[in-house]
Amino acid sequence: MVAQATDVGRYVVPNRHCFKIEYLDAFDFLSEEFQTLYETSNATVFQHPLWLHLMYQNLIPKCGVDPVIITVRDPNNGSLKSVLPLVRSSYVGLSCIEPADLGICDYNAAITVKELGDDLLSDDRLREKIINELRPVHLIFFRKVSKSCEVIEQMLGEGDVGVMESCAHDVDLFAPYEDWKKAIMSSSFRKTLRRNRRKLEEFGEVSYEVLDDPVEIQLAMDLMREQRSARYDDDLFQQDAFFDFYSKVAKEGARIGLAQTSILRAGGDVVAVEFGLIHNHCYHFILGGITEGRYAKLSPGILAMDYVLEFRAEQGDLRADFTIGDEAYKARFGATPTPLKHMAQAESLMGSLALQAYNQGGLIKTIAKKVVNMTSQRFG
Repeated sequence: MVAQATDVGRYVVPNRHCFKIEYLDAFDFLSEEFQTLYETSNATVFQHPLWLHLMYQNLIPKCGVDPVIITVRDPNNGSLKSVLPLVRSSYVGLSCIEPADLGICDYNAAITVKELGDDLLSDDRLREKIINELRPVHLIFFRKVSKSCEVIEQMLGEGDVGVMESCAHDVDLFAPYEDWKKAIMSSSFRKTLRRNRRKLEEFGEVSYEVLDDPVEIQLAMDLMREQRSARYDDDLFQQDAFFDFYSKVAKEGARIGLAQTSILRAGGDVVAVEFGLIHNHCYHFILGGITEGRYAKLSPGILAMDYVLEFRAEQGDLRADFTIGDEAYKARFGATPTPLKHMAQAESLMGSLALQAYNQGGLIKTIAKKVVNMTSQRFG
């Protein structure tokens, strides 16, 4: 039985076995119950309450997709047990259900209390109930999963689970930073960093600054947009909707410890801007911009990363995440690749053909690769 929809598009499906399932087009990601759920889950920084709040409030309405949010609650006390932040999109007539990614999330996940996994897996009717309410749809496509797909499969279908070509890249971090560099970096790379730091000092006093004032953060984001405009094709950061989203995350995230915007100065010039996210004592490199010209030969983006890592090690971080993309510089910082997974469930003949095309390198995969390339545009 499906309850009547309300004005906000809310559907409730009673689950006689374990759970109450809701289908929403709006959800309060800043609520205390979601904050508690997130903190007790294995979700990533890209499912943070503020990130999802700003995405659904400010970005999704401007991107031609429809919000689809699935919640799973305890039938007895109504407590929130799981949330799947999704969107319904269309590619050349192909209707897809996919994570609320929009090309800017490096990792997608269900936000689920850790102890719920076994209960979800024991409910053999859960998947049927969820998918029935998602239809009509050609393809359910959940990409960029950094951990197990088991819970996602149970909720969205036991479809094609595979390994993506793109990898995540991370490395353990510790202080003192110089000890870390000696343990992780090659001697030649450390020498290059020292040499470029000295050469940068020839342009004037060098300083690395972490910004907390909203006005200064906005100025840094404006500069980074200008810096990136000539370097990257199809840079989402140049689009107003995405730029406004990142700017809001940077300013509001700085207030709660989610985001860090920093600049590297030499003399009177800002030679690099770096924006990242922080979660579970891990700094995630998200976006960067550099001033080229006379600084280009000094690899200011790489130098900025060096300063960021030094600062984060001093703050007690235990890991640095260079996120998605297989750029060579990541290995120089000791980052190791971890393959990401995808889960795809075809729900029609058209969906099956699209999935086959993806697996064989067709149009859908081309689109997916283009999105991955856009998300991996950091420093170069």
